[in-house]
Amino acid sequence: MSNIPAICIKDLAFSYEDGRAILQEVNLDILPGTFTAMVGPNGGGKTTLLRLILGQLTPAKGSISIFGRSPRAAREKIGYVPQQLRYDQLFPITVSEVVLMGTLTAKTSWGFRYSTAQKEAARRALNEVGLTHWSEPFKALSGGQRQRVLIARALVGRPELLLLDEPTANLDAAVSAEFYELLSRLNQEMTILLVSHDMEYVSQNVNNVVCVNHTVDVHPTSALEFVQSGHLMAGGLKRVRHDISAPAPEHHHD
Repeated sequence: MSNIPAICIKDLAFSYEDGRAILQEVNLDILPGTFTAMVGPNGGGKTTLLRLILGQLTPAKGSISIFGRSPRAAREKIGYVPQQLRYDQLFPITVSEVVLMGTLTAKTSWGFRYSTAQKEAARRALNEVGLTHWSEPFKALSGGQRQRVLIARALVGRPELLLLDEPTANLDAAVSAEFYELLSRLNQEMTILLVSHDMEYVSQNVNNVVCVNHTVDVHPTSALEFVQSGHLMAGGLKRVRHDISAPAPEHHHD
């Protein structure tokens, strides 16, 4: 496996046009094949950092590389799964049409038709996430099934890096557990960066925790500590001990 980082961020800063400084002095390396969770308070910059990694935003300072390339140049290596697909509920989109969206590129022209190869790739991706609902309306699926369809859409292009933004936020515990089992299997083939508030899962399944609160700290899962709390979660919660840091990964940038 290559020791070029899947994600390499150096001295990054980002502010919105209204002057709000969202991220500053961000340095982060995520190595290929790892499973990393991103945690932090609302407004701390998690979603902004994801958008920077995706190439949707440009840093005001510093640099980002994905497998040694710029985010835009490495776009075909990245799969992205949002919390949910925003679409008109009255629009009759099918599962197959959602998954096939993952085959579209910036070069796709208006009026194109999906090829046989694209349809076969979409079916493989859907089978990979354990679904066969090819012709069903997307809106008819359960929340867990919809999230699996969105993963299938991300997998069509066979990404090397999978980014997920709180994909289990609206799922119950049983469905979330099945979803996480799927991610563990996918991690055998690709690097995964998951934004999550599910600290119980994070503590048991990921390699490192990236704590984002306008800057970034990286910790091993051993830095997660159980503490009693009566107002956030029944039975307590996990917190991150910032005095325990992950060892710096060894890699090359050339």
